[in-house]
Amino acid sequence: MNKNVEIIALSEGDDRVVLITPWSAVHYLAGVAAHEIGVPFNWWVGGHLLYELKDQIFNEIGKEHNSFLNSMADQAFATFGHLTPIKVGGMEFTVMFLIALLGGVVLEDAIG
Repeated sequence: MNKNVEIIALSEGDDRVVLITPWSAVHYLAGVAAHEIGVPFNWWVGGHLLYELKDQIFNEIGKEHNSFLNSMADQAFATFGHLTPIKVGGMEFTVMFLIALLGGVVLEDAIG
């Protein structure tokens, strides 16, 4: 089956691959939050890569739609977030990440 490839959209599906979804922002915030709380860069990149590997396994067994392209984009956003933290002075990005993650759970992954 041919799939349409889109740069940005609310979610992926059976018929399309999306590079950037709303979850991309959550991955970026997670990277900033990881830096903010002192997670070493190599640990962050390796741990997040394992998370994306889990997404690919779930994609293969049909539990969720998460293309390889989207997983690589999410890895890039998470890495970029860790490399380019925004200094505000407190734990603002950690709190924003937790709120965004909670929002995704409440929406039952209706987006992304």
